[in-house]
Amino acid sequence: MHQEIKYCTTSDGVRLAYSVIGKGTPIVRLPHWFAHLECDLESPIFRHQILGLAHRHALLRYDGRGIGLSQREVPDISFGRLLADLETVVDQAGLQKFSLIGLSQGAALAIAYASRHPERVSHLIVYGGFAQGRLHRGGREEKDRVELECALIRQGWGSDDNSFREFFTSQFIPDQGIELHRSLNQLQRMATSPEVAERLLRVIADTNVVDLLPLVKAPTLVLHARGDLRVPFSQGAEDCRRHSKCEICTSGDEESHNHG
Repeated sequence: MHQEIKYCTTSDGVRLAYSVIGKGTPIVRLPHWFAHLECDLESPIFRHQILGLAHRHALLRYDGRGIGLSQREVPDISFGRLLADLETVVDQAGLQKFSLIGLSQGAALAIAYASRHPERVSHLIVYGGFAQGRLHRGGREEKDRVELECALIRQGWGSDDNSFREFFTSQFIPDQGIELHRSLNQLQRMATSPEVAERLLRVIADTNVVDLLPLVKAPTLVLHARGDLRVPFSQGAEDCRRHSKCEICTSGDEESHNHG
């Protein structure tokens, strides 16, 4: 599917790349850690999801600051800036009301945006996400793990040796074959520099939007895979309970919490 890359500029002067593919009711898919507008569309891991969403919808995607086709050298990477970037992109695209999808760390941004702009979010979908970053849900062990991952990024994220990036790949897609692992390893390297990857990892680990969960008014679907090695299934379930009291319904290998 052909996509046209467009650009907008944030209030602090950072150029962000975005695109809209497909036709229909609008959906905004927040960027994940390894996002790249062009590479994602060719990725055997993400392509089917992107094309599936664009089949009956106008799908807006964008690369976050420091990521993909967006400006790589950026003065500030913070949760507040990442949230303001989302506001900039949807305004530039002229969207008034839309469904919002947050994958992984994008879930916290989706929650924050939905709580701040309830009149613009028609539906919220959270997949494999969390409201509390690791530094807020773990003790010393989690802090040590974050430092270990930052060291791995500094040492090998940009190198020709895939073994450093394989640490992350093996957690995101542990049950997949060598070809998909090779694809995600390469996408990490293409997506961003080691410096930005480390800065983002620290911001993600320190995220905490738990207090905003009760403020989300949009109908919300929470999906979380069992056995998730990056974000425990129990974390997704706990965030769901904090959002609203619900009954848990099970479907296949994932549990979905639907707040209608």
